[in-house]
Amino acid sequence: MNQRLTLILPENLNVDECHSRIEDITEEYMVIAMPMTKGYPVIIPNGSVVLGRVVSKGQVYQFESRVLGKRISPLPVWLLTLPTNIVKVQQRSFVRLDIVLPAKMQVLTPDNETDEASLSDNRVFTKNISGGGLCLITGEPVDIGTQLQMEVEIPEQEVLRVIGRVARVEKPQNDRQLFWIGVEFLDVSESIRSRIIRFVFKKQLEQRQKQI
Repeated sequence: MNQRLTLILPENLNVDECHSRIEDITEEYMVIAMPMTKGYPVIIPNGSVVLGRVVSKGQVYQFESRVLGKRISPLPVWLLTLPTNIVKVQQRSFVRLDIVLPAKMQVLTPDNETDEASLSDNRVFTKNISGGGLCLITGEPVDIGTQLQMEVEIPEQEVLRVIGRVARVEKPQNDRQLFWIGVEFLDVSESIRSRIIRFVFKKQLEQRQKQI
């Protein structure tokens, strides 16, 4: 009760994320204050699936829920199904999606300028992506600590442009010139981070629905 929560909504609502508060919890559903954005209530169809995040005792938890309905009186609220697929999210960590996406990368100089003689012309691919970083599949190694400027082509979205630092490098097969470059994002805007999280959430839902 009265716990704050963050909601990440379906992409077609054009709202990155919004905030609310838990008003009540019953055996059948959860009641939250009607989320607002820019002073207006968020409009969402009943049946929509949302992703929620709450902080409890310093730990972040992420869950899925579905909008059952709304009430206006005595207070404007949403009715949500009880949380499902609850996961503990480590600090500065995010749910990761294994997916191959076209990407580009450029090595940054110490002055944060792109090194035109580096890998700027290489088109690479992602191995996975999350709100905190990604893993690139490349044909050449990159030194740990190197800063990269990257462009990632996410379906049905504008190309994402982010800067990151190489945190790890793996060579999965000894007989192939292939490398996995783990990159953590640096100073990524919350808008871009939310877009990535929503994309990951959407793809996870699609995968579960296919399994069903």
